[in-house]
Amino acid sequence: CFSQQLVAVSTHRVLLLDPSSPYPLLQSGDGGTTWSNIDLPRIPGSTLGDANPSDDNSLLLASNGALFASLTNPAGTKQELFRLDPAAAKWCVVPKVFGTFTSVGVLGPLRSSGNDVAWMQTVYGTTSDSNARTTLHLRTVASLHC
Repeated sequence: CFSQQLVAVSTHRVLLLDPSSPYPLLQSGDGGTTWSNIDLPRIPGSTLGDANPSDDNSLLLASNGALFASLTNPAGTKQELFRLDPAAAKWCVVPKVFGTFTSVGVLGPLRSSGNDVAWMQTVYGTTSDSNARTTLHLRTVASLHC
């Protein structure tokens, strides 16, 4: 299951973010009766908007209007955080947020708490998954820059 985010941006306008959809960002100006697609710039090598997206993909609209995408590459070997600022023409990579994919995985979707972005992350032990440790990470939106 993918996590969607519904955001009210005015009394009648709402946005729907869905990383599993071919239309990952939709808007409605009539309270949700009809929806239209908002084209997002393509992220090279990602499965965002693909017919067969990664289960680990996540989208988040931050309080400052920036979009964040936590995406796993099609091979399932790397997970990265991307940022798209309002009116930007392309996404940028937020470096070194999640660690190496062989030892760390992001569990669940990105979440917003005021001016912060939160995610759960698991670090696996070297001998077995029984040594796994899950922690909550909380970073300010401003600190997640490219």
